[in-house]
Amino acid sequence: MINGNASNRTSPRSPGCPAWPPQASSSLPSHCCGCASWHRFPAWSAASHSRTDTFPSPIFLGIGQMAATIMILYVSKLNKIIHFPDFDKKIPVKELGKYGVLFYNACFMIIPTLIISVSTGDLRQATEFNQWKNVLFILQFLLSCFLGFLLMYSTVLCSYYNSALTTAVVGAIKNVSVAYIGMLIGGDYIFSLLNFVGLNICMAGGLRYSFLTLSSQLKPKPVDEENIRLDLKS
Repeated sequence: MINGNASNRTSPRSPGCPAWPPQASSSLPSHCCGCASWHRFPAWSAASHSRTDTFPSPIFLGIGQMAATIMILYVSKLNKIIHFPDFDKKIPVKELGKYGVLFYNACFMIIPTLIISVSTGDLRQATEFNQWKNVLFILQFLLSCFLGFLLMYSTVLCSYYNSALTTAVVGAIKNVSVAYIGMLIGGDYIFSLLNFVGLNICMAGGLRYSFLTLSSQLKPKPVDEENIRLDLKS
């Protein structure tokens, strides 16, 4: 989920975000670049908007993001903008498509997440928050819910056109970006030399891992000439 609490810098995925089966793509570089930019933008924007007020209920914010996902996709389906099959236990997962996976995953997760929010006191903190009469805060909260939908959709889209590995790599790059944005926006980062050096070592390791993983994916696979000769002879 996109965490509403300013102390949590990097959250890999929203509770409503599904794990899409990897599908290989022949044009990996172009899809990867496009999906990477689309995947990182909502996280950057959400980080800048969710830190204006320290909202104490990140689980409640995740519920709002799943509710926004359900509403946007359902209204889009009613207006025939998108299509996904109606609920049926016999529907194969592959026939759901990216919209169906996102919609039904949010539907199945919103009730358990609401129960967790009630049991942990997160819902009570949300209802007692003193900014609900502030129009600016309400607009920012709704914007964070919408950006949460964009983040979940971009994650599914990236996995749909590339692979689960590419999505994981892009997610690591996104987390690095959100962490540095969180240091600059919000005003609650307490600078210390040891913490700053450790954070930069961690980020450098994540970026290095992403670079090596993508490089290994883009390298052409070696051709086994002996097997080719045997196939030609046979």
